Amino acid sequence: MGVPNNRYGVQRGRINDPSSSSAGSTLETAPAAGPPLPRVFIGLIDPTITLVGLPDKAVSEARERVRSALIASGLALPARRITVNLAPADLPKEGSHYDLPIALGLMAAIGAIPPDALSGFTVLGELGLDGSIAPVAGVLPAAIGANARDEGLICPAACGAEAAWASPEIQIVAAASRRGVRSARRITPQAWRR
Repeated sequence: MGVPNNRYGVQRGRINDPSSSSAGSTLETAPAAGPPLPRVFIGLIDPTITLVGLPDKAVSEARERVRSALIASGLALPARRITVNLAPADLPKEGSHYDLPIALGLMAAIGAIPPDALSGFTVLGELGLDGSIAPVAGVLPAAIGANARDEGLICPAACGAEAAWASPEIQIVAAASRRGVRSARRITPQAWRR
């Protein structure tokens, strides 16, 4: 007697081929030369998150902050191995500002948000274990880089006013929590400068 089909790819007591059920999403996270682009791959078997692409200790710890924040926000992680590639692999990645792009990339990879919902945005922010988004350093340079690429910026609510200095035309989504990114209204710099 086999196990019934479920959303984790288990059918009739065996695990499907991981290559047939993989998903990926790409987000730009910083305006530095050759901006890192997280790619999320979900394979079957164990529910672990692996970060590759020269992450430092703070970036490596993102896997626990992201896991806790998503669970606290009511989103269950798939019972699969999750690999996040922070490209380009030859550039060291530093800081906690990768938390939010990793979380949103993971959400897009598992279908919690449409994959194209984040296109045209640079994303940065540190996640708290409860899903809150903490301020990070470097929002103004990220906003300037995003504006130069004709992109908007998704950042912590506390950093929205700083990001608005990049340009009067930049589109800013500033949220206080990971869940708030979905419901945050898109704000123009004029609203921040009032």
